[in-house]
Amino acid sequence: VHGWVTGLYDGKIRLPLGSGLPSGAALEQLVVHEYAHAAIHELSRGRTPRWLQEGLAQYLEGVRVDPLLRGPGGLTLGGLEALIGDPDPARARVGYDIALWVTEDLVIRGGLASVRTVLMRLGNGDSIAAAMTQVYGMRLAELESQWRNLLGG
Repeated sequence: VHGWVTGLYDGKIRLPLGSGLPSGAALEQLVVHEYAHAAIHELSRGRTPRWLQEGLAQYLEGVRVDPLLRGPGGLTLGGLEALIGDPDPARARVGYDIALWVTEDLVIRGGLASVRTVLMRLGNGDSIAAAMTQVYGMRLAELESQWRNLLGG
């Protein structure tokens, strides 16, 4: 676990103790974020790609996209997975921001019900590519290309 991690879901919700535990609204957001991971894991049986896990957990905790967000040129979903897990907190933050942006776009396209359907399809054994095609009517590569163009990549 990287030093910048403030909470963790690994089958159990794990939060820091003592002075590491945020208070007030920040604690509420942290709990909602980690509970979202638990629900996502349950619906998808642990098969959700990390970019969607982190994007959806942030969305459900109430974080919204920076309208000025721009992504690194040529970024792919595979590259986004790596960026989210980067030990450098600044690079990881960029990954989390882009994951939120992509997830918010999915919510705009079909609502939370469509995202939930993707999670359920993953839980039933579909790949992320198959689930996206079934739910959004577009191949994942097409969605990825649109996202890259919109983010300036």
